[in-house]
Amino acid sequence: MITKYKGNLLLFIVSILTPFIATMLFILTTEIFILLPIFLIALIFLFVSMIGLRTTETVKSKRKYYSLIAFGSVFLYFVTYGLQYNVANYIYFKQRENKLNQLVLNIKNYQKIKEMSDGQRFWKTINNTSIEPKIKNVDTTDKGFGKKYFLDDILSKNGISKQQYESFRQRLISTGFESFTIIDDGTISFTKDGFLDNCFGFAYSTTGKNPKINDCGDIIRWVKISDNWYAWGTT
Repeated sequence: MITKYKGNLLLFIVSILTPFIATMLFILTTEIFILLPIFLIALIFLFVSMIGLRTTETVKSKRKYYSLIAFGSVFLYFVTYGLQYNVANYIYFKQRENKLNQLVLNIKNYQKIKEMSDGQRFWKTINNTSIEPKIKNVDTTDKGFGKKYFLDDILSKNGISKQQYESFRQRLISTGFESFTIIDDGTISFTKDGFLDNCFGFAYSTTGKNPKINDCGDIIRWVKISDNWYAWGTT
């Protein structure tokens, strides 16, 4: 009975901690369809172990506390989700801080690229012009999804080095961002992910003021995570 009790207790504790740890460490780096089953399994194990603890607990007066702790942990997760998300942003940033600071410095010094994507998605852009790296995919007839220009032509037109473009593109990929844009106030906004006008990312700002809008939409979330660095979200 003691062994079974200890097994239930261990499963109970792990089930409580799993959603918190997964959110803070993996919410920004793992697809949600992978995390959701983990959360669901943790929830199932939480209540299975709770029932097991209530069954194996020899002190009758203590049994109710396992139910209170189980339901309380679920409530606490949702209540503190914003704090967990801020911690996730901080951890993600600190792991890439040096690379991001160097990238910002290079963007400022180069000055010729005001906006660009990582070139891995269907819609690829540089300086707000849609581009294709392969001539066979170029379409300037404005059919379907809109005009797409040949990358080399746009780089030449803007006086941008192909080597510098590739350097920025690879560094966006290595830091996990899909694009960056320089906003009118000088803020450099990096988009992590999102869909249509519901996006999120980080921004480098020397003023610290919420620019209110970027290339994704209206910025409704603006949280400081380090010197000159802010986490943002739009809707």
